[in-house]
Amino acid sequence: LAAGALAVAALVTMPFLIPYVGIRDEGFARSLDDARLFSADWRSYFASPKLLHEWMLPLLGSWRKVLFPGALVLAFAAATVTVTLRAKPGDFSAGGRRVIAFYVSVATLAAWASFGPDAGLYALLFHTLPFFELIRAPGRFGVIVTLALSVLAAYSIAWIFERLAGWRRRRRAFLGVLVILTLITSTVGPLDLSDRRPVARAYQRLAQMPRGPLIEFPYFIGPDRHRHTEYMLESTLHWLPLLNGYSDHMPPETYADSLILNTFPNPQVWDVVRRRGARYVTVHWYDYPDGGRTRAYLFGTEVGRRLRLVVDGDVSLFELMPEPSRTP
Repeated sequence: LAAGALAVAALVTMPFLIPYVGIRDEGFARSLDDARLFSADWRSYFASPKLLHEWMLPLLGSWRKVLFPGALVLAFAAATVTVTLRAKPGDFSAGGRRVIAFYVSVATLAAWASFGPDAGLYALLFHTLPFFELIRAPGRFGVIVTLALSVLAAYSIAWIFERLAGWRRRRRAFLGVLVILTLITSTVGPLDLSDRRPVARAYQRLAQMPRGPLIEFPYFIGPDRHRHTEYMLESTLHWLPLLNGYSDHMPPETYADSLILNTFPNPQVWDVVRRRGARYVTVHWYDYPDGGRTRAYLFGTEVGRRLRLVVDGDVSLFELMPEPSRTP
C-alpha cells in the first residue's frame, strides 16, 4: 500500500520535477543550512493558535513552528495506541494492527524529519533521495504528523461507535459531545491587526488608474528579499501587474536586474524599469532612513523629467513620463 502511494505521488509530481531539473542545471541549489532555518523544535509541537491552548505559550517562551495537532486528536490517538498495546492477540485483526503500526511509524518518522538536518534523518534523506532538496522547510513534515495522528484518533472514535451499537441515543449524544468539543478546541482568536499600517492613499489611487505594470521601491535583495511579499499582499488592493516578487529561484537576468534596482534612485535604475515595461512607481519613504536625501534627490532631479507625481505621502505614487524622443 505504501509503495503504491509512493508510486502515485511520484507520477503526480513528475510534471513539477521536470522544470526543476532545468533550473537546477542553471545553478539553483538548496543547502542544509537553508533547511536549518525552517526546522521545527520540540516546542513547535506545543505551540497552538487556539484560544483553549493560549496558557501553554508563555511556558514555551519561543518556538519555530506552530504544529500542535490538537488536544482531542492527541487524546484519541493515545487511546488507540494504548488499547492496541494492551490488547490480546485475538482482540484485533492482523490488518488492524498493521495499519495502526504503520501510522505510528509515519508519525514518528515525520516528527523526526521535521527537526531538520541536526536530528539526522532529514540530512540522510537529503543526501540519498533524488529531489529531496525540494523540501526546504523540514517543519512541514509536522503536517504529516497531524495526519497520521488523526487516522489513529479515528480508530478510537470508530471503536466507541461500535461499542454503542444498538444505543442510538447514546451514539447521538457521543456524536454531539464530540462535535462540541471539536468546536471548542478548534476556536482561534480574532486576528490582531492593530499594528498594521493603514492603507496607503497611493494604493487607493492605483485601483482607479488605467492598468499598467507597477514597480515598488525599495527593491529588496539579500536577506531582506522576502519583504517583496509585503508588496505582493498589498497588490490585492489594486490588482495591477507587479514587477516585484519573491521566489526561491531567480533567473540570472532577473538577479542581475535586481542588483541595479536595489540601488534606487541611481539613474541606471530607469533603464531597467523601462525595459521591464513599468508604468507606475511607488516609493515607501519610511524604508529610506537617510534623512530625506533620497526624497530630495528624486523630487529635485527626476520629478518633471522622468516621473509625474500622482500621490504624495508616506508612500508616494509616480507615473513614468514618456521617454523623450531622440533626434539624430
